[in-house]
Amino acid sequence: MTGSPLGRHKADWVFMVMMIVGFLYQIVIFHRVMQVAPDVGFTTDEVFMNLAKNLYEHGVMGDRIDAAGNVVPNTWRTPLFPVAAALVYEILGPETRWALVLNNACYGLAVILTFFLGRRLHPWGGVFAAFFVLLDPIFLYTVNSVMADAAFHLLVTWLLLHMIWMLQEGVTYPRVAVLAILISLQELARPAGMHLWMVVCITLLAHLWRRASWRRMAACIAMILVVHFATVGLWSLRNAQAGGLFKFVGMSGDHLLRFHFPVVESERLSISVDEGSRRIHERFDADLNKLQTTKEQEAFVEAANKTMFLETFPWSLWVMVKMFPTLYIGFPPDFFSLFHTPEERSRFDAYLREHATYSRSWSEKVAFFRHLFDHGYGVTLGMGILTKIVNSALLILSVVGAWGMWRGKDRVQRHISLFLTLFFVQMTLISTVYGMGRYRLPIMPAVYLLAFHALWMFFHSKTISVKTAPTGKPVGVSPGPKAVRQR
Repeated sequence: MTGSPLGRHKADWVFMVMMIVGFLYQIVIFHRVMQVAPDVGFTTDEVFMNLAKNLYEHGVMGDRIDAAGNVVPNTWRTPLFPVAAALVYEILGPETRWALVLNNACYGLAVILTFFLGRRLHPWGGVFAAFFVLLDPIFLYTVNSVMADAAFHLLVTWLLLHMIWMLQEGVTYPRVAVLAILISLQELARPAGMHLWMVVCITLLAHLWRRASWRRMAACIAMILVVHFATVGLWSLRNAQAGGLFKFVGMSGDHLLRFHFPVVESERLSISVDEGSRRIHERFDADLNKLQTTKEQEAFVEAANKTMFLETFPWSLWVMVKMFPTLYIGFPPDFFSLFHTPEERSRFDAYLREHATYSRSWSEKVAFFRHLFDHGYGVTLGMGILTKIVNSALLILSVVGAWGMWRGKDRVQRHISLFLTLFFVQMTLISTVYGMGRYRLPIMPAVYLLAFHALWMFFHSKTISVKTAPTGKPVGVSPGPKAVRQR
């Protein structure tokens, strides 16, 4: 598979037209969101709104006020998005809608980076990958919420692009330094990416093995490790000084107790998720509410999670398996309710709250779909079905594509397959703990890349080669005087 200089392939012009249409659609959606839910959008948790607001107004990243009227520092969230939003407030004014504008800007940049990511294989690969980012409603639904997912998606996509570009063009110290910075930034965006350094290091070791000196290999890995542990360590120290435990984030423990284990109890005891949540609240809340300091509360939640995990270990794994479809083919049904009247949206939201459940039977699913169709939500139903079919097909194709890359003779191609496969597995294992559709945003560019490779193999009836980068220069050989050379 070969590429061509930017602007010299028909696919580049197709992408430009597609980007213009997608941008106009994005503006329409944002405008409608501002009409329906000004300043809030689809936000379901106001914590990031409060963090950014308090950081802007008081200089403290906190989401609650104590009895003395002081902002209590938050030790449960990562700082990148609140800091970025506070800077935007400083420039444009303290209105929450500017945070949504920031998210939409991140989304637009992520689409462009996704195009360049796919283009590392072939210009049409860029169009293919970017098209599905524009098509899947979960992207625009998420970026119109005041959360850190859009920034995380952008930074992870940039990380994927930089890593694959480096594997193709050659590993140099400056390129590894940039890679380490990207790892650090995406960790500060969302803690779901705090283990990606392992995927990068494994891939680099495989790529440089017997082709670079031990000293150069060690130096590359050391740069990544130093930046990673400095990032995690310094923010953990800040959390400890702010009254919490010496942990990168405390929210993972609370999320396990509030979101994961209620679903586990629902499966284990054959009860509703609400009932599972109620039982956990009854079991732990009384003792938790007696604690005064953040450090005591975090330690208690950590101990409670250990207790629940030991009691429900096999069921926790089963829930993670069941959350896989929710993660990858989940659809936001209230997204298209934007185009209905306020009364229709109110009835629809009430119906969703009443009937949404993790363990709906097939008869209940049929009744749910029939209700959507009978009440004018045919487009919502159709897009939901289309999303599930398309994403299921893409997942299957991605497995074929990863295998096709790995069995090829080109070593760069095999290492790209190794990197994307490890990335997909690690991010999936982390994300299925909670199984929310928005958590697939940073993972899907890798899926699109592998799926395109599978389709290319099918239509060309042979394993493709990525020996030629989109610049037209050969890769996988001696890449330049500053690169880590073969022996």
